[in-house]
Amino acid sequence: MVQSSDRQAIEALIPADAPTRPRALAVLDGVLTGRILTDGTARPGWALIVETADGTVFCGGDPSADAVRLALASVTTESGDLIFGFNGPDDPVRQVLPSNPYYEGRAIDFTDRVAPADEAEFLARDAPDGLRLVELDAGLLPRTEWADDTIHAFGSAEAWSERGIGRCLLDGDEVVAQGMAGPRARALLEMGVWTRPSHRRRGLGIFVSLHAAVACEARGGAVWWNTNADNAGSVGIARRIGFSTERRYDLVAYRTSDWPRG
Repeated sequence: MVQSSDRQAIEALIPADAPTRPRALAVLDGVLTGRILTDGTARPGWALIVETADGTVFCGGDPSADAVRLALASVTTESGDLIFGFNGPDDPVRQVLPSNPYYEGRAIDFTDRVAPADEAEFLARDAPDGLRLVELDAGLLPRTEWADDTIHAFGSAEAWSERGIGRCLLDGDEVVAQGMAGPRARALLEMGVWTRPSHRRRGLGIFVSLHAAVACEARGGAVWWNTNADNAGSVGIARRIGFSTERRYDLVAYRTSDWPRG
């Protein structure tokens, strides 16, 4: 973990309105796997924070295009991507990136969850379709869809149990839907949901997500949600479970294998 004084200096460079900023805080706090690249820790002029599971990159200060290119040339991520989000049309990060991303799109940060009017009634329902709702723990984690990415992001299945919160639906011993949140970074936990294709369009994603969100809040955390803007299913679940603030932003993605070298 970066020393406290150095972390504060680096954190101050990351704009307060940077998309998905809690991920950068989680890397700085040492609860999410990542890389911190800078021209100096005590008095940095610029810093790059890379969350190495999905590959989100945060840029702070005033690095040159060459500095960004060289700093990221040897970075690897679990996804194989380097993803940059922009906090506005004039974001200076746009000017220092290569002109050939393989993907350009829009994403949404959802925050400020307000319990829907039917939340208590919804939570009192039995799991649908004869499925079983259980807590997602270290024993179940390896059987989930995102096991490898999650273990990489947290460092181990045990670390997930300590820092993450989740609920899943079981059909026998098979995980057919999972709602996950974490790690906790300054009392904020990022949520995600997945449902097996054979079990979609039955409301299972809403069911596990709402239970996971309430579990986080019961432990004193606040949840937030991020998704690609064209992922209608994810957007719909976020709205259904009560997120009241939506912030859209542009993003670009590069493959690490295509990132300029040398």
